[in-house]
Amino acid sequence: AVTMISAVWGQRKSWVCLHAAICVASGSPVFGIFATEKQGVMVINEEDTMRQIQERMIVLSPSSDDLPIFFLVGQGFRLTDEGVARLVTEAKNKGIGTVIFDSLRAIHGADENDSAAMQSVMDKLKRLTREGLTVLFTHHNRKPAAQKTGDHNGEETRGSGAINAAVHGHLSIESAKGEDGNEYVVVRQSKNKSA
Repeated sequence: AVTMISAVWGQRKSWVCLHAAICVASGSPVFGIFATEKQGVMVINEEDTMRQIQERMIVLSPSSDDLPIFFLVGQGFRLTDEGVARLVTEAKNKGIGTVIFDSLRAIHGADENDSAAMQSVMDKLKRLTREGLTVLFTHHNRKPAAQKTGDHNGEETRGSGAINAAVHGHLSIESAKGEDGNEYVVVRQSKNKSA
């Protein structure tokens, strides 16, 4: 399946993706609840530095060095036919079953508001799923409208409706202060075609 995690900037999308990578690579439940199938994970990140990712990994799981998580960071990966073919080959060679892209905007050059252009991008992600890979990607939300909170069935994501239409699952996240004064990450499921 293709799953999207969306939020405005600074809401911990990358942290949630790294948590998911650790859980899938170790076969442990995501958020301590949702079962995973242990498999290799490839994280493709064209937004952050390797140092930032290493620091986050240490916070999330100091002993994650032994897990089958592979990183492609700041290497100029693009979601082209050639890029997809190379990724499929690498995934098969390394036993990777899940690919995480952080973020969608950073791996293509299409106009996000052009439906046909974004359908082509989403078709390339679906090609990965036809090869047996699970795909997770982050995407940015529009700037929040005044007084608008909660789940809006994917309406909050930036760009063409082709993006929302193509995904099997959509999780939207936001940071929130709890009654105890601590900061939490709130995860809402906006879409799930599979269950």
